Amino acid sequence: MKRWLIVAPLAAMAAWMLLLPSAQAAKINPLKFKGCLACHHQYDTGKDDGVILGNWVNRSRKAKTLTVKIGPKIQILKWDKDTKVTNAPSIHKLKKGLAVRIVFKRKGGALYAQVVVAKPAMKLPRKMIVSPKQLFDLLKAGKVAKLVDSRPPFRYVAGTIPGAINIPFPKMDKMIGKLPRKKDALVVFFCQGKR
Repeated sequence: MKRWLIVAPLAAMAAWMLLLPSAQAAKINPLKFKGCLACHHQYDTGKDDGVILGNWVNRSRKAKTLTVKIGPKIQILKWDKDTKVTNAPSIHKLKKGLAVRIVFKRKGGALYAQVVVAKPAMKLPRKMIVSPKQLFDLLKAGKVAKLVDSRPPFRYVAGTIPGAINIPFPKMDKMIGKLPRKKDALVVFFCQGKR
């Protein structure tokens, strides 16, 4: 009888643990980097919809493969002359670490890239770009009316410049009311990097 009291709870716990991963797998999309989904909610479908969100690693000309990092996971896809690339001159010019969206098709168990969309570069006139030192001096002098962190909310919460408000770039049009109404007010936007 005592043996049964020990074995029954262990068996129940083992059964529960076997079921747990499949329940969690339904909530996690292995082809979409969580960091990308923070802004690109439209791709958070919870299913395989033929889209990969991640960071570019490299491509092989000889093997005709490309590699994308999706969080800690690496995904390899095939590509060919019909694979289209947007926001970059060619597939050969994509740089490691660049955020990409890849539309793919499955053929015989392999993933074939149809379109690779690189995160577009922000083009600003040189006079509108401030260095970290210039920003420090402007803040110290009290000349900045509003400091805007345009990164996703999870990055903002993890750490930002004191006094900054969060307006994620994809939500800029909806949150424009948070900005000063005066046209001559100095508003400084910052994000994660040069893009």
